[in-house]
Amino acid sequence: MDIKYQWKKAGRIKVKPEVAARELEKIRKKRGVLKPEDVVSEARKINHPLHEYFIWDNSEAAKQYRIWQARHLIAVLVVVRRDDDSEEPLSVRAYAHFNDDEESGGSQYVHIVQGMSDVGMRERILADALKELAAFRRKYADLKEFAAIFAAMDAIAV
Repeated sequence: MDIKYQWKKAGRIKVKPEVAARELEKIRKKRGVLKPEDVVSEARKINHPLHEYFIWDNSEAAKQYRIWQARHLIAVLVVVRRDDDSEEPLSVRAYAHFNDDEESGGSQYVHIVQGMSDVGMRERILADALKELAAFRRKYADLKEFAAIFAAMDAIAV
């Protein structure tokens, strides 16, 4: 079987996907499993094909990691609400993410209450949710166990 590789979002990663796949597979075969820390260990070598993907300046790497931590902090905070007729509380992300253009600062977040109260923001939140559903479907399309879920998704398609 001929396998072709590509990045989900083109332009972010300088290493060619075929090179990354080959090197990751080498690491997996060498170590028995593929672990992120093993990838970093191997890529630490200056001449390694994956070396250029990583930030080796520890100060810059620390800054980028803290930004990632902030994204994670924002992403995992939820608003919990209990409807009168429901036994289970409903939880949704407290902040919705928007990738705006560079003029407005790029990636930003809006509180879900504000976002769902504004018609334009609400449309964007719903469009993003539909994109996430489509991505879920593509990821698990081959699993027949999810056929009923996919049928329900088709029934509510906007």
